[in-house]
Amino acid sequence: MSGVNRLFVEGELDSILLNSLPLSGWQITPLKDGGKRALPLRVKWEQADNGGFRILYLRDRDFDFEPSGYPGPCRMDDDLGFRWSRHELENYMIDPLIVTRAVNLDVREYSKALTGAGNTIRHYQAARWAVGLVRSGLPRWYGLETHPNDADPSRFRLHADLSQVQSRAWALKLTTEFLKTVSDRLDANSVGEHYDRQDAFFAESAFMTTDNVLMWFSGKDLLAALGDWLMTKGHAGPGDFRSKIRDWMIRNPSELLHILPEWRQLVTILQEASQA
Repeated sequence: MSGVNRLFVEGELDSILLNSLPLSGWQITPLKDGGKRALPLRVKWEQADNGGFRILYLRDRDFDFEPSGYPGPCRMDDDLGFRWSRHELENYMIDPLIVTRAVNLDVREYSKALTGAGNTIRHYQAARWAVGLVRSGLPRWYGLETHPNDADPSRFRLHADLSQVQSRAWALKLTTEFLKTVSDRLDANSVGEHYDRQDAFFAESAFMTTDNVLMWFSGKDLLAALGDWLMTKGHAGPGDFRSKIRDWMIRNPSELLHILPEWRQLVTILQEASQA
């Protein structure tokens, strides 16, 4: 669709919350199929016929990237969009300053419950990070080209030796090398080293703070770990709790931007992009 600036996001929740912000001139569009990995391709496709309007995307950081230390939306290497500084969208929703305004909870009591939830899931988060870090180094399937890299471009990469023996040997050599790269990366020792390093980091005495769990741990996992505690406070469960926070955020965009500098910075970035 041309004629409008568009920011593609991962899902409906992202779209609902961001559409409540003062983003005049921007259409926030959830990408319902393909998730975050399809966002760059969709943006490239939209940019082909954008009529001079800006097309960008915003995704969760998840376990794909370690925290950068930059307190704002981080530009992706493809220069097509941004990722949140915190782990995912829910990590902003369960911020103590948001929660204690959205529902009737004491900030100190809730912060203690949040870090307690972090302690409950820290071994599991170390395991998820180990898998994520290993995955980040895997070769992409589309890197397994079906033509020889050393073929003559003037012959449109048609291999010089087209015999049955050479063709079969080339296919086996290429896939064997690809398999070795994958198997080396997924070696039990390598995965174990990633796990042990993350688990030790999360076990450090100074780690378990609200800022750290919101930066490193999955917000959805933290919500699930808070489930029993939330029920003692009169909430039906994590889903009900998140819905109440979502509704408050929608009704209070000005206060939301005051509490979350990164969201305020996102608004500034998009406003400036629309004027460029």
